[in-house]
Amino acid sequence: NFTPLKDTQSGEVYAEKGFSIIIEDEDPEKCGVLCGKMDLGVVSETDEKYVMDHKTTKNKLTSSYFDSFNPNNQVMTYLFAASVLWDEPPRGFIVNAICTHEWKRGSAEEKEAKYFSRIRIDKSPAQITQRLAQIKQQFKEINTKLKNGFDAFTMNAPQACNQYFKRCMFSPLCVAQTQEMVNLLARSAYTKHKWTPYE
Repeated sequence: NFTPLKDTQSGEVYAEKGFSIIIEDEDPEKCGVLCGKMDLGVVSETDEKYVMDHKTTKNKLTSSYFDSFNPNNQVMTYLFAASVLWDEPPRGFIVNAICTHEWKRGSAEEKEAKYFSRIRIDKSPAQITQRLAQIKQQFKEINTKLKNGFDAFTMNAPQACNQYFKRCMFSPLCVAQTQEMVNLLARSAYTKHKWTPYE
């Protein structure tokens, strides 16, 4: 069993809590701000702290599905953030997986097993520290591209174009034939909002 983790200063539960962490390094191109939002921080009966994340999927909750969380950059980034924000490094990561596919056959117990499953992924402090080195290297790649006049994030086609059973809403920008067309589409076909990364 797990109980929600509370901030030692504010007393607030670590639920849907955004974070913004300044990453510093001797190499200025490895510096940046790491932003995100964790679903939940929890404490086990043995007083070990974990980051808990809730996932929904239409896939079956098989070992192959859960293998996608280990290794996983998002998992390790949350664990690194927790190691900075909490008073001690987290023991690991917990995935609560919920299948949204409707099963029409089987008993209630069989359906429950198909609809929900939980796994725990333990990580060592050395693995969490390694993620920091990877984040710094990613910052360096982004900052180097920006300095040289290139897009910071290269197009991830076709893997990211049709995820979650629908076409990416920005695909018209990717297939526009000139930069002028890209700029025109961006101004006319999309609504600009202020980006707040952890809300």
